[in-house]
Amino acid sequence: MKAELKRGGSTNSFKNELDEAVAKELGLSLATIYNWKRKLGQINVITSYSIHYTKLYEADDRDFKTAYSYFFEAFQAFDSVNEPALAQQALKYMLLSKVMLDQADEVHSIMAGKTAAKYAKTETEAMHAIAEAAKKRSLAEFNEAIKKYKDVLEKDPVVKQHFGNIQDTMFEKELSRLIQPYSCVQMEHIAKCVGLDRARVERRLSQMLLDKKFSGE
Repeated sequence: MKAELKRGGSTNSFKNELDEAVAKELGLSLATIYNWKRKLGQINVITSYSIHYTKLYEADDRDFKTAYSYFFEAFQAFDSVNEPALAQQALKYMLLSKVMLDQADEVHSIMAGKTAAKYAKTETEAMHAIAEAAKKRSLAEFNEAIKKYKDVLEKDPVVKQHFGNIQDTMFEKELSRLIQPYSCVQMEHIAKCVGLDRARVERRLSQMLLDKKFSGE
């Protein structure tokens, strides 16, 4: 490169010098260089978004913490370039990631944000309702949310792919909530409360005990 660079000062000033040098070398304006960088940044965000969308759909990646960070970045990018449909989808997967991370209590604060509030449509409302049920450990509220938003939830392949995991998690949360007040409780009572047969409840509680999700004798 013919243009000379002087390394010194802040990182930002060096980046500006580099941009100026590239512009001079190519005979382009700085505005053109900045526009290219902006578009490249958007491409990187979209690529990362697509990769994590695919991974969640294929259910071969349970790293929802990493997925959340990419969906958050994509949400901000799509919002900044006025792509409401993509921004809303990224937001929905942010909420899904929080539910899968057992951090449903954070969903409300996310939706209370000024930017997220713009995308409070049916799809995000559905995830919000599921998160509220998870926070309360209420299988009844979860089933009500599923019934109310069934069409919205089932049409999304990513949400549908993880639906079984969400249902299993809610089942365990409900059982944990029911047995928590007791030092000793009849299995028939728990089965009656959840509206399922004793054998299924007993199997799940036994597995939860083996997984050390609660202690018992």
